[in-house]
This record gives sequence, structure tokens and C-alpha cells, in this order.
Amino acid sequence: MYADQNTIGARIRHARKRKGLNQTELGALIGVSQPSIANWEKGAHGPRDSMLEKMAVALGVAPAWLKGGGGASDHATARHIRAGLRHAPIIKLSDSLNLIDPDGADPFRFAQDFIAIGLASNKLFAFYTDDVAMTPAFPLDTIVVVDYGDRKPEEGMFCVADLGGAPALRCWKGSPPRLEPCVARRGAPKIPGARARIIGRAKASIQFH
Repeated sequence: MYADQNTIGARIRHARKRKGLNQTELGALIGVSQPSIANWEKGAHGPRDSMLEKMAVALGVAPAWLKGGGGASDHATARHIRAGLRHAPIIKLSDSLNLIDPDGADPFRFAQDFIAIGLASNKLFAFYTDDVAMTPAFPLDTIVVVDYGDRKPEEGMFCVADLGGAPALRCWKGSPPRLEPCVARRGAPKIPGARARIIGRAKASIQFH
């Protein structure tokens, strides 16, 4: 369904519309202005790789597809395809607390189901979102795939963290370090980074229609 999207701008526009977002809403989710989104979609200039990853998660597509094209053997898309499919166990988000210790539990012990995903990591788990503070980036019942081997959040990236015994998906902000809901809602506080333990970074989201 993506075969006719032959530029980064066209793929951003296609994925944004499929997600039901306008340019302003997508910009708000990833921390840029509406004109930046418009310029990317028009091809005036392209987003940085770190922004592409962030946008891919918000749009529910693979970063490699969003970057796309080329065909060279060392291209990100080729590496993504060569990595093959891995089966990430779908677990309850509360069970992710068992994964805080790098040498801790195997998430397959808690698996309720599995989802095939093309990510080059051996430390993946997935869960269904049920957090209204994270919509519209992650509508309810979206599957979020998390790499719990990657615990170094960057500005604006989504991650799962232990917020005092209650794991949650939040957006990392670095100045000062803190975790925030992606949409400001009453009852969804900002958590100082020092009070949170990062469990893993969100690498993909999948929404079923």
C-alpha cells in the first residue's frame, strides 16, 4: 500500500493522513511547527534521522519505510529488510516492571500473544495502550513495540518508564529531564527524570482498523 510513495515528503503526508492528523497536530506531537511539517512534505528539506524515528513512532510506521527509497545495499531500508521479522511478545504493561534489570525476566514468560515486527533487536516487547494521556499519538488499543535494550531516551522520543511502581508510556524532554504525556490533560502530571527508571524506548506502533 506504500509502493507509490516515492519521496520522504509523500510518505510523511500519506502516513499523516492515514493517521487522521493535520500538519499542526503532527507538529505538536513531535515538537516542531506546522511550517516544518509542510516543508518536509513539499520536499523543501528533509527531517533529521532522529526526527524521522520520532515521527515514525507517532505515525505508526517503520522508520526504515519513512526514510525509504534508494535500493543501495547499505541503505537503512535494506538493513531493515535483512534483519528479518522478530516475534515480539505482547504483554501487560505492568509486567514490563520485571524487565528493569537487564538480566531480569524474559518477557516471553508473560506473553499473551505475539506480533511480528522487522526490528533488529533481541530485546523487544509489545503492549496495548489504554492511556488517554497519550492520544492522539497512540489511540487506545494501539500496539506499541518497545526495545528494552535501548534505555537512552533522546529529546522528544517516546519511552516506557517506571513511575514509582506504575509503568507508563511518556515523552522524554531533556531540559530539564522529565517525562510528559504527549497531550496535556488534567491528571497526567509531568514526572522529573530523576524519579523515573527507563524500561525501554518505543520503536514502533501498530494500529488496527
